[in-house]
Amino acid sequence: MSQQPTAKQAPKGQLRYLTGSPVDGTTGKSVLMFFGSLVIMALLYLVAGGMGAAMANLLGTFLCGGMLLLTAMIFFFTGQSGGTQAVNQGEIMQRRLDTGGTVTPEEQARCFHPLKGFIIALLGILPFLVVTVVFALITRRQMPTPGALPTWVSGLTSRPDLLAPLSIYTQPPALGAEDILRIFVRILLLPWSGLLGIREADGFLLMERLSPLLVLLPAVSYGVGYLTGVQTRARVHADIAEGKKKQQKKARREHRRKMAGRGPEQLN
Repeated sequence: MSQQPTAKQAPKGQLRYLTGSPVDGTTGKSVLMFFGSLVIMALLYLVAGGMGAAMANLLGTFLCGGMLLLTAMIFFFTGQSGGTQAVNQGEIMQRRLDTGGTVTPEEQARCFHPLKGFIIALLGILPFLVVTVVFALITRRQMPTPGALPTWVSGLTSRPDLLAPLSIYTQPPALGAEDILRIFVRILLLPWSGLLGIREADGFLLMERLSPLLVLLPAVSYGVGYLTGVQTRARVHADIAEGKKKQQKKARREHRRKMAGRGPEQLN
């Protein structure tokens, strides 16, 4: 049996639960689910975020801002649900100890821990974070590409003496690692570019260099949501207690009503 820690309590002393460890046997599954949610969100960004970023008007700004707000809310409430379940696990384990039962290390590890939500989120977003960090270090300001050759010049490309100077127009640049990473990172940042109204090269460069921070929105939302699991469970207990008080008041009113109805019969 593991060492029994002191039970945590809510401010009013109504919530008692065991604390767990930062990671447990379910962490891997939670990380994979978090990563899968990020992939789905990236696909949503590619469709709806691309539409919003392409709209250079107020509607596009609202659409991109709404997508970022939706992302934060989804991951916040997902984290809150995980934190609430972990606190509930801690309450069950604490009641077991209070009644003389035993708690295994695996059961205790699944209980609430303040860092657990952030660890799950950071591990889940780690592939995205690594890509954005690498890209932020190597990205450069994109230079404008040359346009198409005029019709009267394109006919001269058959001459060997003119072909070399015109190769910039006739040969597309090779696709390098920076270009491949830029495609992936730009998809992740589509709502941000639409929200901020970025259209010029300098703005994109700054956004790309800040991409490791911008992509952390889901992770921060999940971790903060997980922390609110304690308050959520405390509200559940408060609601239960309030419901019992209302039932007791209703039962007392019903009892007084019945007693008042029996009064005249007893006098006869």
